[in-house]
Amino acid sequence: MTPPTSITSRKSEIQSFLNKPEVLESVKLALPEHLDVKRLSRLVLSSAMSNPKLLECSNQSLALAMMTCSEIGLEPNGRDAHLVPFGKEIVVVPDYRGLIKLAYQSGMVLSCMARAVYEKDHLEFKYGTKSFLDYTPSNEENRGELSHAWAMVELREGGSPFIVLNKAEVLSHKPRTAGRDSPWNTYPAPMWAKTAFKVLSKFIPLTPHLTAAVKHDNEIEASFSRGTVKKVTPSELMDLRGSEGHSEADDAEIVVEDTDATIKGRIASAKTVQDLMAINETYMRDDVQDWCDRRADEIRGKGGRSGG
Repeated sequence: MTPPTSITSRKSEIQSFLNKPEVLESVKLALPEHLDVKRLSRLVLSSAMSNPKLLECSNQSLALAMMTCSEIGLEPNGRDAHLVPFGKEIVVVPDYRGLIKLAYQSGMVLSCMARAVYEKDHLEFKYGTKSFLDYTPSNEENRGELSHAWAMVELREGGSPFIVLNKAEVLSHKPRTAGRDSPWNTYPAPMWAKTAFKVLSKFIPLTPHLTAAVKHDNEIEASFSRGTVKKVTPSELMDLRGSEGHSEADDAEIVVEDTDATIKGRIASAKTVQDLMAINETYMRDDVQDWCDRRADEIRGKGGRSGG
């Protein structure tokens, strides 16, 4: 841990490094219009000063964190994104509120919400032609354990798609070896809400920054599972921001190593198209997509409920 007597000098050292012309110019290469490079530098410095473990990380790691924030379009302000020490490295962890902010930037989203639901909260929903979602959080001090997560958007051109995940569906996205420092264990409620929004994001208009942020977030979750940081380079994020669709972000999903027979069994037992969407999002494989499509046709043919 950095001794108190050296904190002032460490702050000066970090400040000087982050404000080097070559560092600032590298950050500016991908800086979106809604971010300011000087403010970004101050926020990174402020985060480091508020967490002694961040002070132990290298100057290069702090600079890379600032570049990553620039690439995904989020400020490390403790609301949109967080700087988290991982050994001697720093990882940028997007908050679900940051992802929602990026969704608004498409200009096609009027409102966007994501929530984690506790056992004593009121949650009622229905999919299909008369779909609705009704949620009221409990006023009790102890709301029980987490039970569901949901996300909804209101689109400018009409429609309010939403998704509700139960506990098993949410936890299917949690790395099986998530360690003590994993956000899944330190900040479970925001992770549940973020998971629901990430599932829904596959069915709404995406901005390049939101695509890059989801890709980055998936990589970070995998890093906590592996116990090592897999760095996404600025060039990789730049390439991703310039692409269309979801394939790049989907490639970063954590694959659950179930057998084909197990997967087919889950698909065969699915009762709604929404169930199939959750299964497909879990595995993100072309063959699983085909199996889900065929099962969806069967459900629709029998008059089953649709997820949208």
